[in-house]
Amino acid sequence: MKKILSGITALGWLAAGSLCAQEVLDMPVTRMVETKMSSYSSREQFSNDLSFVIGLPLGLGIEYDKMANSFFSVGVGAGSFATGHSLNVQTRYYPMITEFSPYLGAGMTYYYVNSSSNVLGGHIDAGVDYTFAHGWGLSLGGTYVRFFGMLLPAFISPIDISNKSDAATVQLGVHLRF
Repeated sequence: MKKILSGITALGWLAAGSLCAQEVLDMPVTRMVETKMSSYSSREQFSNDLSFVIGLPLGLGIEYDKMANSFFSVGVGAGSFATGHSLNVQTRYYPMITEFSPYLGAGMTYYYVNSSSNVLGGHIDAGVDYTFAHGWGLSLGGTYVRFFGMLLPAFISPIDISNKSDAATVQLGVHLRF
C-alpha cells in the first residue's frame, strides 16, 4: 500500500511540474522579458544618466554619467557659479543594485574665473540616489572640495600648492536615465 501511495504522490509531483513547465512555455516572450526587466533597477536598465545639479563641485550645472557596470559610473559635467564656470570629471560607486542606493564619489574640477585666475580642485562626495520608474531619479548628497591652488594663466603655470582652501556643500540632482 505504501508503494502505491508513493507512486501516486510521485505521479502527482511529476504532473504538477509538467503543468508549471507548460505554463512557462505558453507564456508570451514579451511577458517573460517584462517579468525579468522588472527585477532590475532603473540604474541597471538605463546605463546613461543626464542630471541637472545644484551645489559643488559644479555650482549650477549638468552632468552626464555612464554606468561602467552595476556598481560604478564615470562622468563629466559643466556648470556655472557666481563668478565663473566649472568643468568636472568624476566617478561614483553605488554599493546597492536597488532603486534606493547610497553612493560615494571622487573627481577633479577645473574652475575658470577669468583669464588670469583659475582654480583646480579635487572633490569627494557621498549621498543617496533614488530612481523612479521610467528612468527619472533624485539624488541628495554632500560634497567636500579641496582647492589645490590657482593656475596663472590658465593651463600654463604649475599649480601653486601653497594657496589651499576648502569648501563643503549640499548637492541636489534631478536625473533622467536612458
